[in-house]
Amino acid sequence: MKDDYNLHLSLATCITGEKDIFLYNVRGIKVEDMDISQGFYFVRQNKGKIAKISQHSDIKPDKGEELLFRIRKSKNKNYSIESPICKKMENNKKCISNLNNKLWYILKSSSNKNRSNNIENYILNKNDIIKIGDSKYEIIEKNIEEKDNNEENDYDDNNINYLDLNDQYNISKNNKSESIFNITKIKKADYKNENENNLCRICFDGSSSIENPKLVLCNCHDYIHYQCLKAWIKTKLIKRENSKKTVNSYILKKFNCEVCLKPYPLKFEIPEIKKQYYLIDLPILIGQNYIILESLGIFLDNNEIKMIHIVKLTDEYITIGRKEYSDIMDNNYHISKEHAVIKYNKKNGDVILENRSQNFDTLVLVKKPIIIKEKEIDLQIGKTIITANLTNNKLINTYPFSYLQ
Repeated sequence: MKDDYNLHLSLATCITGEKDIFLYNVRGIKVEDMDISQGFYFVRQNKGKIAKISQHSDIKPDKGEELLFRIRKSKNKNYSIESPICKKMENNKKCISNLNNKLWYILKSSSNKNRSNNIENYILNKNDIIKIGDSKYEIIEKNIEEKDNNEENDYDDNNINYLDLNDQYNISKNNKSESIFNITKIKKADYKNENENNLCRICFDGSSSIENPKLVLCNCHDYIHYQCLKAWIKTKLIKRENSKKTVNSYILKKFNCEVCLKPYPLKFEIPEIKKQYYLIDLPILIGQNYIILESLGIFLDNNEIKMIHIVKLTDEYITIGRKEYSDIMDNNYHISKEHAVIKYNKKNGDVILENRSQNFDTLVLVKKPIIIKEKEIDLQIGKTIITANLTNNKLINTYPFSYLQ
């Protein structure tokens, strides 16, 4: 029966605007429809045209061809779509670091009827990456102490996304912007616990102790006291707490060496003395349910800016947007005043992301192949939105947006 089905793709590319943001309600939308009966690679050519090529063909970057995604057809006739992640590409840091060229799942807005087939809510998991406008956040930590089975469920399970977008590889390890939550182990050669001629480059003192060790934490190979560096970073730190006292936000400016630009680790360990150190004192939510979001890839004047949001999960939902009273405030130009919300379901412990924006998307990074079933699905890659659905050998022009029909 599956032999009777083809895969229909509608590719809507925004040819206006900037960066990798899809702008709705504009005239500069180019739509291409394709009917697929076998596996193909899809590339963007130098003039912006999207073309399908054989899986056995060579991609020619020197001629402007950019690999976008791949369609597979399995032996049991199932179609799947995936980002072009392979061993060859994992060694190419530029390919891995550019998350805009990966597939993103689009969450529909409850007030946007143009994409009524998409699932409105998404259950967040650790290491999920979400994109709001052109800001990206990774769920660094997710801590659920207990679930309240006696709590009434306010959410309809049929409206919750159980689509498996979870990790096959840790994106933080491959992304240009490595998480500052990773523990860095200090080599023996980069740690001094005695008075020597190697002076701290901040205080010019050569002393060292277990509480205030002298370390090498960047590529400059200069020693620096733990307490000196911690005091310097504190001057670059901006703290903000929302009115509901459920979100503590930290904006870290110049969290990297000003000379070699290598980011400093938030926490590191000296194996020789079996002790861990923290450069920033973040609140510890003992016995509480919370998630931690960390920004990815924000640079200003060659310095990496980090935003960390520690979110306490309560009955009240968390708003993300440009409004000054948003719980998580992001001043990015392509973010709506109230762009998305995070809700906590006490009954089953789910942390739910919901889109509220009509003009811009809320996206979740797809990190493993998605099997395309009868239900229509919308994905985004760069400035192109892909609408995929199965057809029973009868071509039906299914556009992603009603105004294109």
